Amino acid sequence: MDGFFEAFNIGTEARSFPGLALSEDDYGLNVWPAEVSGFEPAVRSYFSGCPRCTASSR
Repeated sequence: MDGFFEAFNIGTEARSFPGLALSEDDYGLNVWPAEVSGFEPAVRSYFSGCPRCTASSR
């Protein structure tokens, strides 16, 4: 059943931490789907709230 995997993977980009020498091989740029209007800002907003959620659950 090859070819039936659909996912969107994002992660921390090297450029998010300019003071660190992170390799773009390990922390490459995210590729955002142009076909989905508002997707990138919505996901960035969601992830920006994650540290507050984690901190409040301690």
